[in-house]
Amino acid sequence: FPIYKSDSSSASAALLKYEPGASAPEHLHTGYEHILVLEGSQEDAHNVYTEGSLIINKPGTSHWVKSKGGCVV
Repeated sequence: FPIYKSDSSSASAALLKYEPGASAPEHLHTGYEHILVLEGSQEDAHNVYTEGSLIINKPGTSHWVKSKGGCVV
């Protein structure tokens, strides 16, 4: 669910719901990515992030994402 998208920059925000077992393949971030786990848990190669976790991925970093039980971020 998109929250906003800037016409003048690449800035955007969205509410994402991952169904149980969902994943996103390895991808590169050209800008900052901020993830707030609102419900459930999400994991990448670094950690499992539970409800209330705030993850900040810097420009130039890459990761994959999966959620065993589903989540809202």
